[in-house]
Amino acid sequence: MDFLKKDYISGDEMLGLLAERLDKNAGFGQTEFWLDGFYGFTPQEFGVIRRLLLLSPQVTITLPIDRNTFYGAFLPPSAPFFGSWRAKQKLMELARELGADCPPPVILEENHRAETAALRELERNYFYAFFKKCAIAESVHITACPTIQDEIRFAAGKILRLAREDGCRFRDMAIVTNVMETYENSFRSILEEYRIPCFLDSRRNTAAHPLIILLSSLLDILVYDFKYEAVFSYLKSGLAPLTTEETDLLENYVLAYGIRGYKWKKKTWEYGLSREGAETLEQIQALKERVMQPFAPFLALSKTKIPFENFLLFCGSIWKHCTPRSNWRYGRKRLPLPETSTAPGNTAKSGSL
Repeated sequence: MDFLKKDYISGDEMLGLLAERLDKNAGFGQTEFWLDGFYGFTPQEFGVIRRLLLLSPQVTITLPIDRNTFYGAFLPPSAPFFGSWRAKQKLMELARELGADCPPPVILEENHRAETAALRELERNYFYAFFKKCAIAESVHITACPTIQDEIRFAAGKILRLAREDGCRFRDMAIVTNVMETYENSFRSILEEYRIPCFLDSRRNTAAHPLIILLSSLLDILVYDFKYEAVFSYLKSGLAPLTTEETDLLENYVLAYGIRGYKWKKKTWEYGLSREGAETLEQIQALKERVMQPFAPFLALSKTKIPFENFLLFCGSIWKHCTPRSNWRYGRKRLPLPETSTAPGNTAKSGSL
């Protein structure tokens, strides 16, 4: 792994290097720094802030937090601004440790983004448990739908109406939910049906990414000598050189005749010749050769210790044989714009969820 340390660094390591190289000779002595758009900071980011506090006469940091939370002595983790409050506490401790002056905070309490009085009132009282009636509610509507799909269809219809009749742009509209995992699949299918372009901001399991499955399966194949689970995890990753139908045909044959380990390295397979027939066996043999072809250079080195660089080169050679399936989708997908939309700007950017 030494070659990785020489030539590659992660994002966190870059921040560490930045903190190390910030010094008084860098010309920042009279520079004022503003840090905006953060909800909290990582240890590496706090390391950079520490250096900035030592170098600069003024460092201004903004956080999304209300007045009551800012001055609160204790906050439960479930509180809406807990992350910002915790970042504020750590920043104050850091400033005291370094002897930096902390002027009184500037708390911006006027909402300039909400265009209606009802939205401003909702924002002001959203996190409070008590009931407070708002006299003006022309821009806030509550609609009950029997199913999740009906909810999304209602929202999709509303979005199309605003785009076509009121001149709104897709990029200015959003659907917000705190249970994205429940709605995500329905969002994709229904918004595609309504031809509404969208971006889904949701967390995804990295381990489920086809490329990660491909790499981990390749490693398991080599370590465990063509174990059945590893081989077909690789073939079903969506990036292997076989189609779904070809993979199913090969898997049925492998299971029927218990093929694993050294049997994959045999030049020809003749298991079940009388039962399967020569034509089927010839097809199976062709599939097996396509699977084994990328492994040939690496298997020639199997009796020696293989450097990690060679494994990476092997993965690169495997990638040349990969043929992503046309129906494979992962991550963000942009859908076609509705042809009937006449709102200006709708052909430029898509909306977001």
